[in-house]
Amino acid sequence: MIKAIDDKIIVVELKRGQTAAGILIPLTAVEPQAYGKIISMGEEVANKALNVGDIIVYHKMGGQAISMANKILCCVPYSSVYGILEDETTLSELEEIKTSAIQPTPEASALAGGDSPLIQRV
Repeated sequence: MIKAIDDKIIVVELKRGQTAAGILIPLTAVEPQAYGKIISMGEEVANKALNVGDIIVYHKMGGQAISMANKILCCVPYSSVYGILEDETTLSELEEIKTSAIQPTPEASALAGGDSPLIQRV
């Protein structure tokens, strides 16, 4: 997979799929923050309050998106992490973002000369 180094954290990006009341939330919904499940931490983060498997809230533009194994991973610097998500309602609404559900933008396709592996974050 991919191993984090220094003060970086690798997360699987999550999105709110559906509220507890059953309302579907589209992938393009604008949320001021991002959610992710920690899969790897650099050595400078290992002794902090975070653990592999924690669901964190971080700055939406605070990391670099990576497409790997049909998932969107994000390399987030420790300074962009707001905290560990503990709200049970929000936790129950989260699901992994699958790259197969994301259509490339026309601009990204044109830059890549056809089908694009580029990810546009919204």
